[in-house]
Amino acid sequence: MNIIKRDGTIADFDESRIKNAIAKAVMATHTTLSSDAIDQITHDVFLEIEERFTDLYPNVENVQDVVEKNLVKNGFYEVAKAYILYRAERQKEREVEKEKNIERSFHGQIRVKKENGKFVIFDPYKLKKSIRLAARGYEDSIDEELIFKESLKNVFDTITSKDLTKVAVISAATFIERDPAYSIVASRLFRQRLYKEVIGESLTDKSLETAYKNAFVRSIQNGLAYELLDERMSEFDLKELADYLNIERDEHIEYMGIHTLYDRYYLRKDGHRLELPQGFWMRIAMGLALNEKDKTARAKEFYDVISTMHFMPSTPTL
Repeated sequence: MNIIKRDGTIADFDESRIKNAIAKAVMATHTTLSSDAIDQITHDVFLEIEERFTDLYPNVENVQDVVEKNLVKNGFYEVAKAYILYRAERQKEREVEKEKNIERSFHGQIRVKKENGKFVIFDPYKLKKSIRLAARGYEDSIDEELIFKESLKNVFDTITSKDLTKVAVISAATFIERDPAYSIVASRLFRQRLYKEVIGESLTDKSLETAYKNAFVRSIQNGLAYELLDERMSEFDLKELADYLNIERDEHIEYMGIHTLYDRYYLRKDGHRLELPQGFWMRIAMGLALNEKDKTARAKEFYDVISTMHFMPSTPTL
């Protein structure tokens, strides 16, 4: 099981961290609580999180809420109180600093480090525009201003341009439990970042489709050049397959899906992703069609089934 850390990265769920936090709360209240009891509460917390979070990863706050609940459930009220007060104090400290970040953002006191090493002044209105674009069609379900404000709380001076795009994604994902629409918005913001990583530039709606299809051809060519792909992939008509891509199907992929694909499955070279969602589905379809007589035609058929989520191959195929 994984957990979303406060900086937005995904890490392995570590039960020992829960155990240590409970032990510290016990020490703070001078309560007698056996090691076995702490182990049992820790295990109960793990089981509840595993049961509740089947479609998305829990974040730190989710886990801490479950710890509180289980301490109270088992009658350790003083320990729960100490744990709650500690959380509240740490949260208060973080919020004070975050509010300062909002002020700094509007007073030109936040610098962004670009990929070329140069610094530019952070433009909060540019970020707001990206959020508005990602929220298009879901204005009645989500609160754009909420995502925007949460994003501003998490920027800091000398933040990299890469981390800045990550901030908006994390901020939108924070509210997924409030409404599933936030998952769509978080996914769109994530894709903005992915498009720029793979294609190399920010794009308008009009220029995206051509650049997207060209990126697919490059991804297969680069995959072959880097010996990441079976050499038989060169036997397909890449232009025909590129023209067949339906980039609107990116909308079928919600936040946890795009995050998982990005982390585990997309082709990469030196940490840099080489492919986009529809290109990835087509690559999988090509792999399934390797032994077919008319490879290109069959790949298109497999692509339609996979990219519309009617069928999804298991991990070994992906």
